[in-house]
Amino acid sequence: MMDETPWGPFSSLDRTDRDLAHEILKWDKHQVLEGMVVERAFDQMLEHAASESNGGLQLMDLETFVAKSPTAGSPPVAFVWLRGTQPGQRRYLDALAKVFTVYHLELINDDFHASLWDSKHLTPRRPLADLVRDIGRKPRYRAVASDVKNEVRQNTAIWGFLAEALSTEQIWTQLVIPRLLVNFLLQPFFIGTWNLDRICLFREELWMLELKHKFPMGSGDNFGLNDGELRMMRFMADAGLRPAHMIIVKPVRDITVKPMYLFNNRKLRERAAVIGVEMTRQKIDLIERKPLRKSAKHTTITGTGTVGFRELPVSIFSRLGTYGEEGQKISPEILKLLSGQKLEQASGGWLAELAQVAPTAPRK
Repeated sequence: MMDETPWGPFSSLDRTDRDLAHEILKWDKHQVLEGMVVERAFDQMLEHAASESNGGLQLMDLETFVAKSPTAGSPPVAFVWLRGTQPGQRRYLDALAKVFTVYHLELINDDFHASLWDSKHLTPRRPLADLVRDIGRKPRYRAVASDVKNEVRQNTAIWGFLAEALSTEQIWTQLVIPRLLVNFLLQPFFIGTWNLDRICLFREELWMLELKHKFPMGSGDNFGLNDGELRMMRFMADAGLRPAHMIIVKPVRDITVKPMYLFNNRKLRERAAVIGVEMTRQKIDLIERKPLRKSAKHTTITGTGTVGFRELPVSIFSRLGTYGEEGQKISPEILKLLSGQKLEQASGGWLAELAQVAPTAPRK
């Protein structure tokens, strides 16, 4: 059984074809591509922090997808693709196995193979396409609504940053293959699938980082947090990881404003607050007790329906700085957050001050 995509079998795709890579990326809604730009902004901060940590912070190069099992009462299923051998990977897989059924993915002869993770003994590999048909449901492929696929914004994300910042090989390995995995090789076989943003080791402890670029809701004292993402934080805490949530706060409170200002508009960069919080069990409990609300359709992965979210108070976050500050200023604050040191509290008032004087950003 082959892994099929709209562009042919996964194994047949030419991973030296840059135009094909861009076409595949544009299958998703424009916010997914813009999210890739934002993740690169976070990567720059995290890489600088790692370089200043004397080896204390190590970023892991992997992809993790968590899917709800179609079998009632069964734990969720985690698929982990390790891009190379790296410190902490066995500990990470062992930790996930406390709360998930874990499959280790390997790219062999241009196709994905999976083996059930068991640290005590080797388990046989099998093609991922066969596995998901055995443990998942009958596949349901969903199209992305056209009104959340703004081609101008897609092209801006690709040509304005991604195509210049990454080589063809990096675009395929870091962006295209993970999107093919979730959109066509995994998600269709499960009820819901989530991708964990970043995993790292800090002083030998595993952390999961949830990264976002958004602005507060309504009066400015709360963000919205997707209920599925909150559940992933709970699972990570139960697995023994330390989950954290970091946000680059948009200085212009307008969903039409693109993230390219992070790289081409110094005045706006200086107004983009960077905040973070370790999502301890106590904080997760606090958020889970808040009422579940429904989001607008543009927040869903296909641009249809709704997703549940809960309010996340600005006040639980710490101030790390602004994105426009030099790396040597913000890196120590990131390391302090991961060290559990006390930092200055963020507030809706501070974010409002930054937003009120922010110049207008280009919308197209």
